[in-house]
Parts: sequence; structure tokens; C-alpha cells
Amino acid sequence: MMLRDLFTFEVNPAEKKTEEKIDVCYAPYGSFGQYNRSIAILKDGTVIDPKEVGIWRGKKLKCATVNKDDVLAIVSDSATSSGWKGFSVKEGKGKIKVESEIKKWVEGNKEFIQPFDHYYYIDEEAGVKVLLKSIGGSRTFRFIGKPKVRIISLPEGLCVEGETYHIKDKIKALGAKWFPEKKCWLFKNRKIPAELADIAEIEYSPDVPVEERVLIPSGRAEILKREMSEKIIV
Repeated sequence: MMLRDLFTFEVNPAEKKTEEKIDVCYAPYGSFGQYNRSIAILKDGTVIDPKEVGIWRGKKLKCATVNKDDVLAIVSDSATSSGWKGFSVKEGKGKIKVESEIKKWVEGNKEFIQPFDHYYYIDEEAGVKVLLKSIGGSRTFRFIGKPKVRIISLPEGLCVEGETYHIKDKIKALGAKWFPEKKCWLFKNRKIPAELADIAEIEYSPDVPVEERVLIPSGRAEILKREMSEKIIV
């Protein structure tokens, strides 16, 4: 037996690596954010997005190069002037799955609520699940307690400022008029209706005389029947 035969062994063809490279590219076009894109999902779960890590090849093509043997799948998506068209698996196994989530958080005296759709590439056999994109829906909020307003004194009357936007119809129904010069709601008679305390937390500016800090019933309580906990789209 020759010495070289002692060191001869067979390599499993499945374990052989090629030097073949493939490109994944992002190609924007048009004036409304249109594009075509391919994304590489590697076997270790890494996402190669040419929009983020690619190199421009001219002004209309941005590409990233990866080893073909490292790629688990190629995912594509696109957007036209009518909107985003979603993801699809272009090469390889796996699937696209959408998972929905409702996020809640508090800022000041408001609780915000926003739905999200998360787009994942999943290959259960390979044990890979990667997030491709998250899309948030309309954000809503409700007041925790009451919105905060401040009463200020002007030559024209007493004016309500602060968190008035989402209760403006109720303030208007109580007899106030919008005062654009100061961006507040004006009560020309210098009498603040008692019902304002039902819909807002009131603070007085130091320039409001003590005798004018008395809330006067207006007889319009029926307009305040809607609960302040109703959702408001922002």
C-alpha cells in the first residue's frame, strides 16, 4: 500500500462547499417609493437585506453578495404606486407567517393602544424564525383620568387651554368660542361652567382672580353623557 493511500478519504457530496456566489438586490424606481427587492435568509438565521447592507451599483440597483451554500431561502417583496405587495418565498423552503400584536403603553395621563402585524419567515425543519417587517396600525388612546386644562385670564374673558383638542366639542357646547389669537377656548362672560370639571382636570393661572374661580352650573349637563374613556384616533 502506498503512503498516500493512508490519507485518502471520501467526502460526502452533501458536505462539499462550492464557491458559488449569488446576489440579492434592492431596485427602487418611480416617484412614489416603488421597488423590487430580494432578501437572503441564511441557515444561521441571519437576514441579508440589500437595502440595509448592500452596495450601490449605479443609481438604481443596490446589491449584497452571499455564498450560495449559506443560503436557506430567498424572500422577495415589492411595492408599486398602489402600495406594498407583501413577501413571498422565491427560492428554498419555508413560509411567510403574519402574527398580530396589540401594544399598550402609558405617556402621562394617556394610555396608548396600537395594533401591529409582524411578518416572519419560518422554516420549522431548520428551526429558523426571523422577523422581516412590522407594520403598525392606527394608534388610539384614552385618558387615564381626565385631560388637563388651564384657565387663563384675558381682557376678552376667561380662556381654557391645555389638553382641549379631544374635548373641544364638549367645551364648545358649554358656550365657549375658539379664540385663535391665543389658541384657547374663550368664555366671554368670565364664567366657567361647572360641567367642565366633569370632563377635565382644571388648573387656574395665577392671573385669574379668586372670585372668578367659582364654577357656575350651565344646565347643559346632558351634552356630557358620552364617557371620557372612549377611544380617540390620532
